[in-house]
Amino acid sequence: MRATGRGRAGISLGLLAALSCWPGGAVGFERAVLDNGLVTVVGQNTAANVAAVFVGFRVSAATETQGYYPARALLQEHDRSRLAELLESDPGFSPVAVDLQAGGRLRFNTEWDYVQLAATCTPQNLDLLLQLVARVIFADSLSPELAEAARQRLTQHSTISQAQPPEQAYYLFRQAMLGETPAARPVFGDPESIEALTLDELTAFRQRYFVAGNAAIVIVSPQSAQEIGQLVQRSFGSYRQGRPSLPTTADPRSLRQSDVQVGSDSLSGLATVVLGVALPPPGTKGFRVGQVLHQILAGPQGRLRRDRALLRSLALNLPFQLLVKRFPLRALPVTLEANPYLAIYAEADPTALESTRRALLRHFDSFQEGSIRPDELVRAKQRVINDMALTMQRPTALATRLGQYEMLGLDCTGVQHDAAQVAALTIQDIVDTVNDYSQHYYIGVLLPDQRLGSTGRQL
Repeated sequence: MRATGRGRAGISLGLLAALSCWPGGAVGFERAVLDNGLVTVVGQNTAANVAAVFVGFRVSAATETQGYYPARALLQEHDRSRLAELLESDPGFSPVAVDLQAGGRLRFNTEWDYVQLAATCTPQNLDLLLQLVARVIFADSLSPELAEAARQRLTQHSTISQAQPPEQAYYLFRQAMLGETPAARPVFGDPESIEALTLDELTAFRQRYFVAGNAAIVIVSPQSAQEIGQLVQRSFGSYRQGRPSLPTTADPRSLRQSDVQVGSDSLSGLATVVLGVALPPPGTKGFRVGQVLHQILAGPQGRLRRDRALLRSLALNLPFQLLVKRFPLRALPVTLEANPYLAIYAEADPTALESTRRALLRHFDSFQEGSIRPDELVRAKQRVINDMALTMQRPTALATRLGQYEMLGLDCTGVQHDAAQVAALTIQDIVDTVNDYSQHYYIGVLLPDQRLGSTGRQL
């Protein structure tokens, strides 16, 4: 996409948000908006000689209802190739190439509610990195050759993913929870939808959604906020604003069409199950409850590892050595998205599907009843708080977390208060949240072909 003009665009001087005394050497951050609508969050962190950059676009899965599925992932694959091409062919970007080869690689992610790019470089090369990113994601038109290569890679990834029982069961779970909505479909699409997108459609999608007014950039670096702001202005300030596409959230309980989705698997011979409940959106007390409950379930000392009765209910004849390498139970991470969830993944013998379901529900029922030991709650909360502290100490993780908050329409200053909110949670908070949100359990299950007719009716 080419810039439409080189008019004056400067950072609004009014400080919209500021914090002081960040842990780990950070002295504060500023959130401001360029005249073209680009949100900038700039933080000075002197704990490490590293500049971390996050660039996100508020382009959610909901845009796919307009016929562009899966344009977001395909455009990211194209931009990934274009960045690699420039780093290899343009000597002016060689210092950035050295930084990235040393461990600051570019990371692209297509999420349900936004797309993002994250990178790390040395502070002295931050200006070059910003120029590179701006040139690719805002300024350059699409290359037919790179778009076709991206299409082939995405098709291959989609084909491989569709053959994985855990992936299939996970998307069946999302369909059970969210119904026939775009947020229940794979973000990278399927081979048919990938092939159907034309270059003209990709270009139109990019011109509509990948604009400054629909984006945010977060930088955490040792330089002062004023110096970083000038670098952002120089690289991004001239691109057109466009029309913002603000994220929307919906309570999964209002979207629900079916509690259970069943699919078939002709390879593994096992029943693959994802069972869970919806959670309140990020930024709420209920979402914090979900993070704590995940820690109670997960990990070497978590309930799933210690529940021998649950293991027996799976009816799997697994030797100890296999359990060490591939444990058939795990709690899925509670992720930052508009429709979060707390869920458990399990592999079971197809004949033991009903006993597995009852054994998994037993854990959720215990939370409803408040059956949590005080010491268990303390340990779980501490693990969540420790993860948050590590995020605050790592520039790349911090920039990404601030960017995710911005993409979801949350107050990014809330990052500073996350740990305190977790520390204040009580068993009663957990009981209240679980009782409110566990009225519906959602199940995605993948069964061997020969079991689909009979076992599927047991759910």
